[in-house]
Amino acid sequence: MDPVTVLTALPFSVSGGLIGATTLLILNYTVVRLAHRYRRFDRLVEGRAEILMRDGKIVKKHLERELITHAQLAAAAHKQGIGSLHEVERCILESTGTITFVQKRPSADDSRHGEIVALLNAMKEEIRVLRGATAAVKEADRDLDETAKKPAS
Repeated sequence: MDPVTVLTALPFSVSGGLIGATTLLILNYTVVRLAHRYRRFDRLVEGRAEILMRDGKIVKKHLERELITHAQLAAAAHKQGIGSLHEVERCILESTGTITFVQKRPSADDSRHGEIVALLNAMKEEIRVLRGATAAVKEADRDLDETAKKPAS
């Protein structure tokens, strides 16, 4: 390519680039304004949240629609500190692409059961300590009785 063609094409490529960039900025501004003003347009452009797990069960149809594998979902749960998908009550793919996990909470009965078991274990430990102390007292009493029975020399 000769230098004259390059020099004469340069202003057109710069101006073309400026026109393209300006067009994109105006288009972006328009889409953002329309999405902010009209809810239907926003849903069309942004999409909506998709429930991937409901009541602890995977919604396979929604996973397939979003092209997410079971392994990818488990990996996303692990990144958020969840050990297993069995610990998840609900999972939502937000319109922004973020995956939100809601962990299962123990029922009131399960929580109360855990509290009772912990209290029983504490009581068991206290009884063990008291039995040990009682045995030590009995041993001391026997020693005193034996020394009292010995004739004084």
